[in-house]
Amino acid sequence: MPKENYFVGLDIGSRSISAAAVCEDGGGRIRIKAVSSLDLPKGLERGIVMDIHKVSDAVGAVMGEIEDKIAPGGIAELNVGIRGESVQSLNNEGVSNIIRTDKEINIEDVYNVIENAKALHIKEDRDIIHVIAQEFSINKKTGYENPVGHEGSPLGVKAHIVHTSVCDISNISRVVASSGFQYNEPVYHIYPLGEMILSEEEKKIGSLLIDFGAETTSLAAYKKGKIFFSKELPVGMDELTLAISNHFTISSSSAKMLKEKYGFALSSAVKDQQFPETVEVVAMDDIRKKKVHISELKGIMLPALEDILEAVKSEFETQQNPNEEPPLAYINNAVITGGGALLKGMPEAVTRFFDINETRLGTLNPELFIVEDENAVNQKYFSAIAVASYPPLIRDRNEFEPAKKKYGSFKRWISVVKELLR
Repeated sequence: MPKENYFVGLDIGSRSISAAAVCEDGGGRIRIKAVSSLDLPKGLERGIVMDIHKVSDAVGAVMGEIEDKIAPGGIAELNVGIRGESVQSLNNEGVSNIIRTDKEINIEDVYNVIENAKALHIKEDRDIIHVIAQEFSINKKTGYENPVGHEGSPLGVKAHIVHTSVCDISNISRVVASSGFQYNEPVYHIYPLGEMILSEEEKKIGSLLIDFGAETTSLAAYKKGKIFFSKELPVGMDELTLAISNHFTISSSSAKMLKEKYGFALSSAVKDQQFPETVEVVAMDDIRKKKVHISELKGIMLPALEDILEAVKSEFETQQNPNEEPPLAYINNAVITGGGALLKGMPEAVTRFFDINETRLGTLNPELFIVEDENAVNQKYFSAIAVASYPPLIRDRNEFEPAKKKYGSFKRWISVVKELLR
């Protein structure tokens, strides 16, 4: 039986670290072989590494569990998902003249025009991590998805470009290396997440994607089958936890439990549910016990949630480019993911607040994925699964860009050292 090569995705979130291992099944689908996660209350802040040693220990533990679940030495590639305020994006255009006599466009011409689109005035401490071709033009005629083989000049491209802090990438590299691993490249998590969660029809007619994290909220918008807007907001569902904790003067863990167990985004979502009048929780000093009234949650959570949704809506209503309408001007449906998406009534709340037609909870597409680890259906693993799926799902299929690094055999360097010392 041939050895299976696994792609592993590592998602370094605000409050936890998750990993997933996937492989291709040979028939066009992706098998989710293993997932693992570890809560990390300290060491991370809005997706940024604050304590390399704590985070690297957590990465080592999570990756160790992944290795235990798959065949030893079977990891072909490890990629790391990034998020947070340091991630920024914009749309840009590139143009290139075909000076050959035959004017037939080849793949090198495509690479060249994309390189022209990357010619941005960004600071030296920034690094471009994705150039996503939205559409090509030939002789100023737009709408080409793949220009290779066509004749004409000039060749143009519209692209969505994602860049981030060089220092943040370096710190992630140190974290992964300190845990005993090496990784191939950073991946902006919302990009493969959209490709994984949204249907081709949703991407074509236009959809909003919102990933509600603990300290950050990731946004993306699609039209004509491509991503054309993305944004990281420094607000997340911890705002609700903090509001509950401060109101009742209770521990953050108790506040998080109340939010997840008894909280809601719409009163109508829990009208038929019976909640206890009071619940005993741990006070802020982590010693005393106290009783809180569940009925007070509405007045605490809804204003905090409204602030988050208002921040999200404001971004979708903002014109990002003088030549483009803001996403909410013509998009009427949304898909939500992340832990915050599981708040009771959240899809309905987003639909009402944004005044759109429909909002659905993101799920794994059974036509694309085969789930072999039952835990993979949990929202907290979706970004790790998306990052793991990035090579076979996106990079090796869709991107008109030379691979940044050829991936091949992967081995934990600690294992290599051990073998050399035998």
